Amino acid sequence: MYNAYHVNKEDTVLDFHKFVERYKPEVERLSFQFGIETNHIEEVVQEVFYNLYYVFTEIDGDPEWLSVYQTAYKTIKAYLKKEQKPETSFVIHDQQLGYFFEKKPHHVLHVVLQDLNINLKAPLIFYFFHNLSMDEIAQLLKMNTKSINVKIDRGKRIIRKMCGKVKEWNSVALENELEKSLYEMKYVYDVIPEFCNTHGIIQYIELRKNRNSWKKRLPTIIAVVGLLFFFSIAIFYLQEEKKELAREKERTLQEMRSNEHTEIETVEESVNPEILAYLEEKKKKLALEIGLADINQFPTVSYISNYIEDMKQYPEVYGSLDEVKELIDYFLIPPSKWTRDLDASKENSDKSLVQLLNSYNMYKFEFQEYLSQHLTKHQIMIDDYDAIVLAQEDLEGYKGPKEIKQLIKIIREQGFYLTHDTEILTVQIDYQYLKEKASEAGFHKGYIEYIRFSENVKDFYTDGDWKNIDTDLLALEGLIIKYGEIYSNEFRKLLAQEISSYLSIYLTGGNEPKPLMEEKEEFYQFLHNNPNSIFYGAVEEAVKDWEANEWQYTSQDYPNYNRIEVMLDPRFQNVGYSDIYDLNKWPFIDNTTEVYKEYASSFDRAVLQGLSPIELTSLYIFSYQKKDKSVFTSINSEYTIKDSEKMDWWDIKDKSNLVAVQYPTKESATIYFLGWHEDIQIIATMDMVKVNGVWKISGIE
Repeated sequence: MYNAYHVNKEDTVLDFHKFVERYKPEVERLSFQFGIETNHIEEVVQEVFYNLYYVFTEIDGDPEWLSVYQTAYKTIKAYLKKEQKPETSFVIHDQQLGYFFEKKPHHVLHVVLQDLNINLKAPLIFYFFHNLSMDEIAQLLKMNTKSINVKIDRGKRIIRKMCGKVKEWNSVALENELEKSLYEMKYVYDVIPEFCNTHGIIQYIELRKNRNSWKKRLPTIIAVVGLLFFFSIAIFYLQEEKKELAREKERTLQEMRSNEHTEIETVEESVNPEILAYLEEKKKKLALEIGLADINQFPTVSYISNYIEDMKQYPEVYGSLDEVKELIDYFLIPPSKWTRDLDASKENSDKSLVQLLNSYNMYKFEFQEYLSQHLTKHQIMIDDYDAIVLAQEDLEGYKGPKEIKQLIKIIREQGFYLTHDTEILTVQIDYQYLKEKASEAGFHKGYIEYIRFSENVKDFYTDGDWKNIDTDLLALEGLIIKYGEIYSNEFRKLLAQEISSYLSIYLTGGNEPKPLMEEKEEFYQFLHNNPNSIFYGAVEEAVKDWEANEWQYTSQDYPNYNRIEVMLDPRFQNVGYSDIYDLNKWPFIDNTTEVYKEYASSFDRAVLQGLSPIELTSLYIFSYQKKDKSVFTSINSEYTIKDSEKMDWWDIKDKSNLVAVQYPTKESATIYFLGWHEDIQIIATMDMVKVNGVWKISGIE
């Protein structure tokens, strides 16, 4: 992990001062984004760095960003809980927030975001406003990526619903283009002014240290000077605390009097009784399956129970009854049940294998958390870890607490095992057992080879080196080349998620906010050694961005998951990463406006020479929407496309996320407008041929 501030005990204050300067803007933005009142942000930021000060000397071994974000999130969450603001209150502070937002839609979106439950708000904030990948958010919030995806999707749906309740402003555009607006908000937040200064934070920490030092010495003072002197000091201290509480109360009252606001009440609704009954049924089955009496304390049960509780506010945006049941199944069906149900001869068997793999990955973390809780509860020391590991082979010989003994049994029965490395007792997936079960169920060798790949790959965050990730990527590419035709659509989605995760780490030099002056050679070497790799375009695009910024960190988000999914779809063979374009602007190719002006004024075919199929497509649609028939008909080939004049390109653009270009031959191309409804949908296609060096449209449907 890159760390610009290696700690020297003699210079801790100086190093910490630099540390504060670096991360203060991020913590301020987080506080503002999570809805801390502006006149309280300084207090929260000071508390965050006070908490970080005591772990500062330990951060060197961990990713800095992770320690900072986790501490900030915990501190902010605790502060909001202490404030006890009603989550059903929807408040718009015109006077307080209008200063920060030039555009009303951005103001609306910020306010709507504050009404979300913090558990839904957090993934949205980290994903859209801080450019964290799904894996990073999962690591930060200690969840799996499936949970993060679910929360982000739910959050967006609730925001769309809430936008309709803001009658003060027209929020139709915001509701229709939510994704774009969320990305825009990052740049709005990036320019908010400072709320506090570094010197004030350092001073606050010193004052807190002195106060805590005094508190710790109270027992000694009692013993030395007697009760009389102690009570005189204690009374003074308590009076000061009361004064501070009174001042805080007065500040709150003043704030309430000064803020003019509009409240929109939201009515809490009841959850479908069938969902509640289904949840209880699945909880009982889980308790029997894994052998836990108090199943409510198990992490997955806590999560899904909180999820159902959240439904009381907006039940209609949480999906259909079947979708909610499927989600309950996802969290409450353990690996042992999925394993028993494996059968390659059944319909949708590939989906059941994906569910099993997801269940293993999720329950690995859940068992790790549950184990940690019980190790703490029973005060199990590191010296006792070896006995726990050995107990896996001789459970009856284990003399420790019964709860730990029971947990060892459960972990083994669910297809996991325990290892003891240095100071950590770790839950591991038993891949040998998993390979045997998948093979017995009749799954193709291609799936077994993927499980073998998962077994051998290293976890980057624990013992990996980002420079070795290209080896993992190329190994996955080898599986796709060899077995791609037998992999199901569901399984390709899993591969796309994994590839996106690896590429995200690789293309940012390890997900670290730093320049890549030395690391850049790794990328050049990849491009030189792997010109035919399906990942060549993604690496090349990232390198161009890095070069344009002189290899300085820019928080660029790599890669685009949907583009990876398209690349793995057999319908789009030979479509590379660079052949896929986002439809997030209009026109969707930057040079279209200039080309249109030049061509419309002269109709000189030389203007069209050298334009790519995607550039011609953008020009065609742009001129079509301007109703410039002379331009868009001239781009057609000799074949007249009468139906093209009936195409609603605005509707096609709204339904599409990406445009992909496929080259069947050197002289022909097919343009696909692609959207998503669970799976990739082809919204429209455009065929093109090259005539005398110029691409022309030959068909549209």
